[in-house]
Amino acid sequence: MSSAEESRGRRARWTFSIALWCGVVLALAAGPPAIQEPPVRLIDEKDLDKVVRSHRGKVVLVDFWATWCESCVENFPHTVKLHHDLANQGLAVLGVSMDEPEDAPQVRKFLASRNAVFENYQSRLGGSSDESMVRFQIRSGTLPHLRLYDRAGKLRKVFPPEGGKKLDPKAVEREVRSLLAEPS
Repeated sequence: MSSAEESRGRRARWTFSIALWCGVVLALAAGPPAIQEPPVRLIDEKDLDKVVRSHRGKVVLVDFWATWCESCVENFPHTVKLHHDLANQGLAVLGVSMDEPEDAPQVRKFLASRNAVFENYQSRLGGSSDESMVRFQIRSGTLPHLRLYDRAGKLRKVFPPEGGKKLDPKAVEREVRSLLAEPS
């Protein structure tokens, strides 16, 4: 190889290296990719009934939660994991935020940060007001509150059970898997 060819080869490698490093620097300067905020629609109890019915043939888990509820925030990763692990087996997850409607931006940011890509809603009934709790039939008035429906759309389980017991994510998963195993 001639010295001119060697020189061209070195210049080409040098140019490629500089271009590669420039790309890396620009990518790092831009920061991490923006997290896509999932859509959140306002919902009331009648709308929720329609949404649950629209998922007939699937097991449906509805998670009523709020950003200000410490137990909800603690439990939410379990709901996301159930969706991630079991959606392809017939589980539909619906999140219903009981935050005030004007807190929608905060709700969307929370959902994006948790990678909650399932269907998400927000109560249009005044957040966690007494009226909202009554109309959504959250008897204890406390959050988190989860409901599990079978493939026929029948309510099969409510979590946590009445009596002030704490929500047990493992019990929720056992019940979800049990319903998924039932014949269609």
